[in-house]
Amino acid sequence: MAGILIEGVTGSGKTQTLRALKHHREFSDLLGSGRVFDEEETFGEFMSEIQEQGIPVQYHLRRLEHVLTLLERKSGSAEKPVGFVLERFHLSYYALLPDWDLYAAFDERLARLNCRTVLLRVPEPDISLRCLDREDRAGTTWSDDMISHFGSRPAVLDAIVQSTRRRSEAARKSRLPTLEIDTGARSWEVYADQVVEAWHVMK
Repeated sequence: MAGILIEGVTGSGKTQTLRALKHHREFSDLLGSGRVFDEEETFGEFMSEIQEQGIPVQYHLRRLEHVLTLLERKSGSAEKPVGFVLERFHLSYYALLPDWDLYAAFDERLARLNCRTVLLRVPEPDISLRCLDREDRAGTTWSDDMISHFGSRPAVLDAIVQSTRRRSEAARKSRLPTLEIDTGARSWEVYADQVVEAWHVMK
């Protein structure tokens, strides 16, 4: 088994990179009998859930446990080669709830599953355009909702910068090898090639 964890703040290009990866000529062979776990399954509404009072921390981590249990069962029973892709995982959790002790055991389990992190980064000068005033969210309440949640436009941008830095901090704490990709050029096919190359190393 070998897998890839695709990480990055909102607007960093996770969806575009994953789309290009799925169209890569080697993707099917690398994925084998495995699957892609999208962020609805790996992350869900964690951002809003942690605002609620009185919820045990372990409840917040239930998606991490669920996904890892599925992967470990597949790893132990599969006769065919198994690959996997996670769109967001414990680094995104750390960005919002930065206590590494909560995630160290998950990180070790990912390491045993032969996983590598691909950390997508937005150049800080591009954060406003890419992460808040997103072209793909034009005509929606995305920007207004973010500003309402954080209290002001500067507060949103500060939160995104902090989230970016915390993901890098978590990657340094992690046992997983990390490939960092600056997505300023938005060259999604090039990034997919880099992900595939990194995936091959893990096989």
